[in-house]
Amino acid sequence: MTPQEELEIDYHLLFSSNLRPTSIGYRGLTRLLLHGSILHDSLSKDYSVFVNFTKVLDHLRLEYEFITNGVALKPNAKENYRRTVMYGKPQQVIQAYAKKPQPLGKDQPDFDKPGWCDRRYPDEKDNSNTL
Repeated sequence: MTPQEELEIDYHLLFSSNLRPTSIGYRGLTRLLLHGSILHDSLSKDYSVFVNFTKVLDHLRLEYEFITNGVALKPNAKENYRRTVMYGKPQQVIQAYAKKPQPLGKDQPDFDKPGWCDRRYPDEKDNSNTL
């Protein structure tokens, strides 16, 4: 990968992260992209900031792995990001069911059977439900 392509990928990652350039996460992401790894103490003393930073990496679909007290990019993470996210084709959704209209009611009512509320009409001659 040429340095120009790497800078293009870094710019795309920083732009698609939707982080403010003055935020801790933006500076942490730039350090991660430059050096390949970052320790959670360099972001903040608060561990929840590091957890939120990993959520940003998940949102970006950037491949990373946890190391002792930090995060490191996988060896081909930038190249995989370029291939799948930047220039990847959108995946087609395959429908698991046939597209045919579903009937909303019965085609023909069954007058000889009780309906959905098990109601019987008074003109029927059934003595089983007499009180």
